[in-house]
Amino acid sequence: MKIAPKDPRPSTSSHLGTWPPFALHFVCLIAACASAAPAYVPKLLRAPLDPQAARVAVSEEVAVAGYWAEEELGRAVATELVRELKACLTESGYETGTGRPEILLQLRTELSGYSENLVSTTVLEARSGGALLGTWVVRTPQDTTGPVDVGLFAGLVAVMLLNRATESGALRSEVGPPNEEATTPRPGQKAIILVFDIEDPDGVLRPEQKLALGEYLAVQLAREGRYRVTPRDQLREKLRTQSVESYRECFEDTCQIELGRALAAQKIASTRLHKVEDRCILTTTIYDLTTEASERAASSNSDCTESALFRSIEELARQSGDPAR
Repeated sequence: MKIAPKDPRPSTSSHLGTWPPFALHFVCLIAACASAAPAYVPKLLRAPLDPQAARVAVSEEVAVAGYWAEEELGRAVATELVRELKACLTESGYETGTGRPEILLQLRTELSGYSENLVSTTVLEARSGGALLGTWVVRTPQDTTGPVDVGLFAGLVAVMLLNRATESGALRSEVGPPNEEATTPRPGQKAIILVFDIEDPDGVLRPEQKLALGEYLAVQLAREGRYRVTPRDQLREKLRTQSVESYRECFEDTCQIELGRALAAQKIASTRLHKVEDRCILTTTIYDLTTEASERAASSNSDCTESALFRSIEELARQSGDPAR
């Protein structure tokens, strides 16, 4: 086990006794200005009053990265984060009773720094039916009022993350009753969309470029705010575990519609890349799984450089998410 490192900055206390009084006073003033007060824990916000309140649960699995990832301190912090977040949910008034949760909260954190001043980035994701409802991030010490030691860390970060989630309004029930048709969004609810890999019949892209552009399109569609995006790892897992051979190159509309339904999506985004001379044309079509008909289409014409294609992806997402189109 690593020993939690102490702040390596030299202390002046052992030498102050030999300094004249006016110099000692001056040094103390500098030290007072340079030493930040410890962070304090903000007040926990109450959950919104909602008769349709969603049941919320916290995943026990926390991905830990950084200096402390493989050490006892990292594992202890991960366990404490889950415990504190559960306690915050209950105290705030969220429904956390038994039964299948409608919203699942997932934590991940990166830890480094000193035990008395952790440098961290902690992410909270909320998912419902596989779709991403929201993501919130707390960084220490950047987002706090002062240094955060290991004893304060879990409680402080849990409160800050849950407050941000509460303020966003994302932890409300957006799923229908069990007998409701999964492909029909409720009024005012963002539709769940599944973003497929980019079809590249002309072989313009390397496999890693195709993957990166598909991921970027999913992120940009979520950023536009019109859709809730099914996590792409669920798509990859489905390809691995169900009908792998028939779905591996699933670019036909009927195949994508079938897979979208299997993942409880309400829309799918199908994107194709064609090269015409020295230009690359990207097109995205949004299909409604209830009607099995296209409802939106977007296109972008650019150079075939990687940076130009990423800009084209941004344009496709803007067009697809524009409510006026």
